[in-house]
Amino acid sequence: MDFNIEDYIDKKTLVTSILAGIVLAIIFSKNILILLKFLKKKWVIFYFKLFPTKFNFVFSLDFEEGLNSGAYYQEIVKNINEQLVNANLQDVIRFQDFSDIIKFKNKDEAEKFIQGRNIDLIIWGGFTNDKLKKEGKLVNKLKLKFTYKHPGNRNSNFGKMIQLDINTKIAQKNYWQIMEDESYNDIEIISDNIFCITNYIIALSLKFFGKIKESIMLLEQFYKVLRVKEEDFIKHCELHLVDCYNVLGKNEYFLKNYSESILIMKKLLKFKPNDFNAIANIAVSYYKLRLVDKSRKYVDLMIKLDPNKPMTLLNTAFFKTLENEYDVAYKYYLKATKFNSEHLHYTPLDVVEFYDIEYSITKNVGCLYGAGVISFHYGDKLLAKEYFIEFLKKSNEVSAKLMKRKAERYLKRLDNIKELEPAIDIANS
Repeated sequence: MDFNIEDYIDKKTLVTSILAGIVLAIIFSKNILILLKFLKKKWVIFYFKLFPTKFNFVFSLDFEEGLNSGAYYQEIVKNINEQLVNANLQDVIRFQDFSDIIKFKNKDEAEKFIQGRNIDLIIWGGFTNDKLKKEGKLVNKLKLKFTYKHPGNRNSNFGKMIQLDINTKIAQKNYWQIMEDESYNDIEIISDNIFCITNYIIALSLKFFGKIKESIMLLEQFYKVLRVKEEDFIKHCELHLVDCYNVLGKNEYFLKNYSESILIMKKLLKFKPNDFNAIANIAVSYYKLRLVDKSRKYVDLMIKLDPNKPMTLLNTAFFKTLENEYDVAYKYYLKATKFNSEHLHYTPLDVVEFYDIEYSITKNVGCLYGAGVISFHYGDKLLAKEYFIEFLKKSNEVSAKLMKRKAERYLKRLDNIKELEPAIDIANS
């Protein structure tokens, strides 16, 4: 007996069942893709929080899988990851591909997405059509937008300044096309451009957020890479490194971390060997650590660079005082007090406090005279009177005729002032 499937299954029923199965499979597969896409998005964001690095940036680009743009994109992603490893930044900067998770139609969507997430930079945009040609050759152009976290209002003067800085640097990296027959070299150039711009934007953003140490850490690594590549872009990195060193060095001095301040300012001097303010900072910091000989060495550098600068004259006077050369110190104080307050480039109150502390340590009466002179010309005249009186009481055992005579004249001038008030009060009256 022959077997006939038609005896068991109706043909119409079979076709209907197969079609229904295909439709369900398509619907199910689409839902699976949507679900996987959703889960990947949630996992990546959760991963950023669970395993944080210092900085995170993401890609979200349009490209065509299976065509040139898809291949180019994958190669760019690979190159950037390799560059992060080669620069030893893989544990500092995390790069993630969001291209199959979310696409941005405009900057508002990108700015909304970056807020409240542990993401510092979004690079978004896409490739031109894969069928475009130039001079008979296939060409793809990469059109990128950069959305980054930003301190304050983007439309403020400060915000516009940051955007102008970044946009200027992006404009310098202006090669974004890939010719099919030169695709390897073009991809290398584009990968380098993205790497440079990414590091620059993140470092600059950190700087303007006040995260100076983090900015320096990134800029120093970035600088090493640029130096090896002999990139002209290095000059922009140097500019911000010097600025960050200056800010951090002064801050460490203010926090009385004098050794750290010296270390940072010496880094600055590698870029600007004749930076007067850095040299002055090191001179004072060494003295605060009681390393007098090293301090004197940097004061000598100040004298060599600008012997008539107010801070140079003041430091020279102080060292002459320590050497008990009071008459010589007196002449330097005369020169140091001929400047208007806006040309001093130091804070008079800090200098007075410095002298006061040094007198308590060294018992050198010249410190009292110095505190009195600076207070009289640039600070509190009532305080100046106290310092001059104390100086005349304690200076009997030293040879400081010129200082004593001048201190007496200062006191006579002060006695002629009917009512003495702190200079800051006079200025505000």
